Amino acid sequence: MWSKPEEADAKFLEWAGAHGQPGTGLTLTATIGGQTRPVKSWTHEGGPQVVRAAC
Repeated sequence: MWSKPEEADAKFLEWAGAHGQPGTGLTLTATIGGQTRPVKSWTHEGGPQVVRAAC
């Protein structure tokens, strides 16, 4: 768990680079007010994606 968004982004990309191979997927989540929501996702095939919040 990281308290600064830039720390989470750095780790997210580090892990994606270290563990990226076909079939790999990572999801960066944020927990705010007790609710956990996806923020970014990464797949080997699709690369990094920003997750859009549902309205």
